[in-house]
Amino acid sequence: MSFKVVRAVPADAVEMAYTKLNAWKECYAELLPLSYIEKETEFEENYFTYQKLALQPGHMMFVIMFNNVMVGMFELKGNTESDLSDEYCQLDNLYFLPMYWNKGFGKRAFRYVKKIAKTRKYSKIYLWTFAKNTRAKYFFEICGFKADGHSRKVRVSPDEEVEQIRMVREDLSTPETAFRRGND
Repeated sequence: MSFKVVRAVPADAVEMAYTKLNAWKECYAELLPLSYIEKETEFEENYFTYQKLALQPGHMMFVIMFNNVMVGMFELKGNTESDLSDEYCQLDNLYFLPMYWNKGFGKRAFRYVKKIAKTRKYSKIYLWTFAKNTRAKYFFEICGFKADGHSRKVRVSPDEEVEQIRMVREDLSTPETAFRRGND
């Protein structure tokens, strides 16, 4: 069976938008208002965003393939946090189709995340995740991330904000903690 991570191309945009839509609907159904999920997963907007991104020279958007089927995606970005050094890159847009959750794809993909970050001369990674997303927090902790005490509020409706926390991985050379089946 074939597992690989490749740089996204414009032709991947349809599957990338579909992946985000399905991952968000499954993962955030009980954490976020449906109106916010629908806004963030609007298919055409995501399709055009991913298509444009894949056309940019030097982009770091990747698709995760298994047996020639896109099962997930992720993006690495340069640091935009004023309190972190340029040693950091940001992991963003890490999504898998729900049917591929708990099958080891997250663990395998994270090995590529580390490898790509290192080849781009980054030695540390940070990300933002919803504070109530215990599944994601647990996965990232297994991957060596730790909450660093920074948080921000994201407005998800006119009268509701949801907290996100920042997590950091300080050393890309150390291995992840032991993975157990069902947690990746």
